Amino acid sequence: MPYPGATPAEVEEGVTRRVEEAVLGIDGVKRVSSTASENIGSVTIELADFADKLLVKDDVQSAVERLADFPPENAERETVSAPKPTGGVVTLVVVGNVTPLELRQAAEQLERELLTRNGISLVSLAGDRDYEISIEVSEDNLQKYGLSIDDVSRAVRAGSLDLAGGSIETQSGEYLLRTNQRRLTGDGFETIVIRNLEDGAQILLGDIATVRDGFTRDPLKNTYNGRPAIFVEVSRAEAEDIITVKAAVDAFMESYTPPEGIEVIEFRNQTSILEERINLLLRNALFENALD
Repeated sequence: MPYPGATPAEVEEGVTRRVEEAVLGIDGVKRVSSTASENIGSVTIELADFADKLLVKDDVQSAVERLADFPPENAERETVSAPKPTGGVVTLVVVGNVTPLELRQAAEQLERELLTRNGISLVSLAGDRDYEISIEVSEDNLQKYGLSIDDVSRAVRAGSLDLAGGSIETQSGEYLLRTNQRRLTGDGFETIVIRNLEDGAQILLGDIATVRDGFTRDPLKNTYNGRPAIFVEVSRAEAEDIITVKAAVDAFMESYTPPEGIEVIEFRNQTSILEERINLLLRNALFENALD
């Protein structure tokens, strides 16, 4: 949404935050992120596995249209769009009798390495749980330090935040202010200050809580031949040739060595039907030439 003349803080307050809150509960929405910049705001929605993106797009458009007093004064109308359809090329399955974290890391490594190859531009993971940082606070620790669970939650929210702070005009130009304090790991959350004591000491989250990096507790279990599995899907963009993309994947797999205890198997090949049709056309053409 273009918002001419607005600071990042105004864009965040008037546009991106309101849209985020409106779309978070929509079925099929997995994750929402936003960017608030000068004069414009954008919100990106990541879909859950197997969600119908066109249906989600319509639901998002309806949710935004239901917002009161939106768009803000001087802002232009929003544009809601979904990426153009992509064609599946090949699905690889990453399997191994290893820990869930090791399996996920192996799948992510495969995804990154595929994307570095020429001719491969779209790779995604499917069939695995999301990462989660869990914070567990005991009632004994809350009583020991005179805290409530609300005190802890407010401190965590305030201690893990990326926030636009407007801008400063100077003779040499304009400077944008922003805090970059979003915590991305369990270790980072442990250092959040929960309370400052009168003697100068601090109570940190790690002093009162157990912080774990792990996965969501979704009842999701994918297996392949009885072993835990994650799927790596390689797709083609609209202008890419499916046979060319598959050839790039085959060339990569010839030299790829998975981590110890991990095996990568070709699970589904979408080019096989196309290749069979091409071969049929060639055979028919040869047969007709022979008759002539």
